[in-house]
Order: sequence, then structure tokens, then C-alpha cells
Amino acid sequence: MPQGDCFISIISSHGEEGVIYDFHGEQVYLRDLYDLLSPETCPALAGVPKLFFIQACRGMTLDEGAFLETDGAPQQISAFSHINFLPRDTVVVFASSEGYAAFQNPLGSVFLQTLCDMLDGNEKDLEITQLLTRLNHLVAYKFESKGTYGGYKEMPCYITNLTRDLYPFKGRDKPTRMLVQ
Repeated sequence: MPQGDCFISIISSHGEEGVIYDFHGEQVYLRDLYDLLSPETCPALAGVPKLFFIQACRGMTLDEGAFLETDGAPQQISAFSHINFLPRDTVVVFASSEGYAAFQNPLGSVFLQTLCDMLDGNEKDLEITQLLTRLNHLVAYKFESKGTYGGYKEMPCYITNLTRDLYPFKGRDKPTRMLVQ
């Protein structure tokens, strides 16, 4: 069966670092989802870039936003991190940074809605890392929570092991708009 340019999965759920919750509230490990699409488990997708957009909390901390200077020291990554299970040529985009909550408003996910808005515009023609950098900027600088948890921020982030440029939405004539709730 012929495959498209890439495989795209959008997951919206509750979660914590490395885990999302299914309909029954049971934990689903992200590493298990990635494994389902590995070349060994799913040969039909071997060599096909995979994109995951995950709208879920990665912890309970609320992000107040901050300006930091760093010396660029490497971060320690747990040997049990789901990142180690990424199939080759995979991008995982999270609504929030590790340890932080992700927000939704009455219209849905700010993260996913911003992505949809970008794909309705000229950004759809960008290489994936350029598109995701702009997505990060828009959510981080244009969004601030209101109401009970007013004044907090959200900072999307992504991990990738792509080995080539990828233009997953370039040249798509049909609108990519979807209702995110």
C-alpha cells in the first residue's frame, strides 16, 4: 500500500511525563506508542517520517515564564526516558515543557489551535523545524492563562531525530483547518 510523505498523529489527552491516559484513565506509555510504529513492528512505515503532536500535561507545575541565561551545560536524561524509544526520523511535539501543565481554553487547546491557524497560512510551506519554532514563539509569547489560573504561560517543545529536511504540509491546497475541542 503506498504511503504519504509522512505519518502524522495528533493526541489530545491528560498526561504526565512519558505517559498519556486512555479513555478509562489507564496509563499509556509514549514509548509503547512509538514502538508500534517502529520499522520492526510496522514495516509499512519504515523510512516514513513520523510526526506526533501531543496535547497533554507533562507534570503539575504551572509555568510563570522566565528569562534565563545559561552556560549551555547538558541536561541529564533518564535512561528510562521515552525519548530513547523514538523510531528513526520522528518528531514529537509537546504542548508544554517537561514537568509543566498544558492549558486548554473554552475553544480548545491553545497549542493545537495555534498549529491549525499556522497551517491555514503561509507557514504550511515551512520546513518542520522552522514551523515548530514559530509555533513555540506564538504560544509562548501570545498566550497567557486567564481565570482561576490567570497569568501563567505555556511553552511547547519538541524532540526530533530527523536526518533530513521535512516539509509535511507544503503545497497542500485543501485547508487543514480542524475543530479542536
